[in-house]
Amino acid sequence: LRLQTLADVRDKKLDLKDAYNTFYFMIEEIGYYYAPFIDYFKDDLRPIFDAGRTVKEEIEKTIKIFKNSNKELHDRCETEFEALQNNYGYLFEC
Repeated sequence: LRLQTLADVRDKKLDLKDAYNTFYFMIEEIGYYYAPFIDYFKDDLRPIFDAGRTVKEEIEKTIKIFKNSNKELHDRCETEFEALQNNYGYLFEC
């Protein structure tokens, strides 16, 4: 989904704000579905959490782009991302 989202942005089928929302949703879903099992299946879930780490990096890149183009959107997304980090950041630590 990450690669398809990036391709859609590149092909102008999706704007960057929608890409941010997609990436955000992906992290929420990983947290929702897999966080309850981290203590039992951490090694088995490693590929999912690694993919989530990559998605988090895309979110950070997107927020940096917003900083240069839309201050209000940047600030809102930065605040949302901080909340996401507080809720699910531990899943993506190395």
